[in-house]
Amino acid sequence: MVYTMQDSTKIAFFRPHFESLGYDRLHEMFHTNRSIKEFPGLSWSLNVYRDYGPSVTIKIGVSIGSARATGTITVGTIVDNFDVTFDEASEKTVMHKASLYNPTDQFFVTLDVKFEIPKRFCQFKMQKLSVFDLFAGSQDDLDAQFSFFDGKIQVHSGFLSLISPVFQAMFTHNTKEAKTGVVNITDFDKKTVERVVNLCYGRDLETESTSEVVDMLRFADKYDIKAVVKNLEAIIEADLNNTNFCVITQYAWDLNRDSLKKACGKHFRQNHGLSITPEFAQMSGPVQLGVIASAASIDSSDSEQK
Repeated sequence: MVYTMQDSTKIAFFRPHFESLGYDRLHEMFHTNRSIKEFPGLSWSLNVYRDYGPSVTIKIGVSIGSARATGTITVGTIVDNFDVTFDEASEKTVMHKASLYNPTDQFFVTLDVKFEIPKRFCQFKMQKLSVFDLFAGSQDDLDAQFSFFDGKIQVHSGFLSLISPVFQAMFTHNTKEAKTGVVNITDFDKKTVERVVNLCYGRDLETESTSEVVDMLRFADKYDIKAVVKNLEAIIEADLNNTNFCVITQYAWDLNRDSLKKACGKHFRQNHGLSITPEFAQMSGPVQLGVIASAASIDSSDSEQK
């Protein structure tokens, strides 16, 4: 299989320069390297020479060991077709001794070329694979499950052991989970755990509220799935607003997340009217006092920065 690319170039030459070069041997008049955009790292070159007598020789080169070049070369009023094959990185003549006995004050060299390049020399941008892609064909290897009162979620114990030291200990020691492959979940609903599993496997995932994301975070924190915690905490911190402030603040103090605590304190300082909302009143006393203290400890100039 071969890939093709086309290119063209036109160079102007002036008679005084042409005549100033000796004609007892080849004199290089022009040289250029041109990249092959479709194939990063590959290039071709055009070389124009004053040849013996009042003539011009044109050569093209490639930076790879195998290619075919076809096209048309025009020197002044002389037009010729060429078809050359490269077995190695080298130059090939596409026009030999085109006679210019009476060149005009300005003449042009025009080249239209098509390269055919074997597939093995081409570079490809690979699409990254998600964990879901890697496991998509291994449904028969689902050797563990999360069990709920209203259903179950099939998973790979090996994968869970890679992402969570808690699951690793659970599945590699003399435990009920290791013997049965069943992890009973009673403190999180099936939908929350399913969202976390889908996120870990790289499946498409949408949530409808910050509360759903916080529930995912609490599950990921319990089972020490660090990548999920890091990812989701960055999302809710960036999305902190008056509507979800209390949900995020309660989570930040429950799990002692310093970065989120500081963000919540800063937001509260700028929006102290939140203290009279029903949601604020429903937060535990230690959390209320904590966010107030955090807001009070922030320098006023810092709180005004966006």
